[in-house]
Parts: sequence; structure tokens; C-alpha cells
Amino acid sequence: MGVWKELLDFIFPPSCVLCGENGTHPLCHSCMEKIEIDPVCSTKMGLTVTSFSKYEDTTRALLARLKYDFQEQVGVIIADLMTPYLSTLAPRILIPVPLHFIKIRQRGFNQSAIIAKRLSKNLGWKYTPRLIIRQRNTKPQFELDDEERLANVEKAFARYPFATIRPDHPYMLVDDIVTTGATLASCAKTLKESGVTRIEGLTFARARNVN
Repeated sequence: MGVWKELLDFIFPPSCVLCGENGTHPLCHSCMEKIEIDPVCSTKMGLTVTSFSKYEDTTRALLARLKYDFQEQVGVIIADLMTPYLSTLAPRILIPVPLHFIKIRQRGFNQSAIIAKRLSKNLGWKYTPRLIIRQRNTKPQFELDDEERLANVEKAFARYPFATIRPDHPYMLVDDIVTTGATLASCAKTLKESGVTRIEGLTFARARNVN
């Protein structure tokens, strides 16, 4: 494996996904230092949400590489950046905000699932991707105003068939970014209707109106 990696690195030299500097992948040290980590806990539509970085500058570019340039490794880095701050908490059951199967087919992966799965590995927390499903292929939330965002995700999620709910366990919904909190709140509502009593949200980025 080591020989093949060296050969591939020779043919396709590794480079930073943000600045393109050769020799490092997916992020160079300089770009890594530009990511401002500032955990903030806020209440969005009745749901407590912890977010780690403002959605601007390097963080914005980083999420663009993950979601639109299909750089899955970025999701691992994002989870690794959040891990030290979560390691002091009692274990949660991690649930990635689901994508519709059409979007997964287009993108090839669910960015929230990559983050949640890596956090599960780092923290030893349970990862349960099949508790809720996205039953409607909703429009991208960034294209909509606040009122439209609510309508867009209304009844967009449903309990996964045969999913096992543990009412006495704390659950944590994982997404890449929070703006109004409409998506997380819709997911949380579905979980509460399924018997979950303790649920919170976790995102890497937060929009400017999240304080």
C-alpha cells in the first residue's frame, strides 16, 4: 500500500484543496490556521444548537469544497476540528441530517454523514444514520427566505422504517451549517414524534444571524 501511495503521489502530487499548495492534502498548515473555531450555543426554533465557526472566509470556502467540489476528506477534517470541544460531553447518539436519495446520487455522499461518522469514531459515540429519512427532495435552503425555508422542510422528514428509538438516550443531529434552524427543527420534530425526548443540534458553521 505504501509503495502504491508513493507512486500515486508522484504521478498526482497532493495539494491543499483551498490554496493549491503542493505537498499537503487536503489542507495545508497555513489554511488550517485560518479556520476560526469559536463554539457558540444558541436556540433555534426551540432546539439547542452548537456551532463552531462563522460561515465566512475560510470556513465558507471549506464547505464549498466539501459539498460542491466533492472533497470528502474535508468532512473528516471538520469533524477532527470539533472533536476536542465535544470530548468533555457525555455520549450522544449521532444522527446525520439525511439527504434525499436523488441528491446523494448526484453528489455521491451525504456531507453530514461523513462528519457524524468521523465524530463517532473519534469520540466513541454511537452513529445511527437510519433513524429518519428525507422523503421529499427539497430545494436548497440558501435559495429561500426565512418563511420559505420553513415551508420547504415541512413534513420533509419521516421516521426510517423499523428504526429503533431509545427514549432515555440523548440524541444529537449533525449538519454542516445552521441558518434559521428550520432543517434541524424539522428533523427534531420527526424524532420527537417517534419518541425521542432529548435532542440537540450540532453544526460546523453558522450563518451571520446566528449569535
